[in-house]
Amino acid sequence: MRNLKKSAQSLIEYGLILALVAVVAITVLKKFGNTMTNVGTQTNSTVNTASEQAAKNACEGTTNTAGTTSTGKKWTATTYDGDGLILKAGSCT
Repeated sequence: MRNLKKSAQSLIEYGLILALVAVVAITVLKKFGNTMTNVGTQTNSTVNTASEQAAKNACEGTTNTAGTTSTGKKWTATTYDGDGLILKAGSCT
């Protein structure tokens, strides 16, 4: 009988610990959720901009004073929707 009581007590204690962890996790997500979303959005924007610029530089090479690119090619920018998803990939022609 003692083992059964001890087992039940342990089970209740684990349940309370689990509930506490869940409450803390929900509180942290509510408090910092928007901040984490903003950081992700800013990081996505920075990576997209850098990637687009690198692709443009690789395509066009250098531009002389007359505005002509050293490769003779032109980069068409990637277009994105409001959520940052690619609608049309950039191209080098």
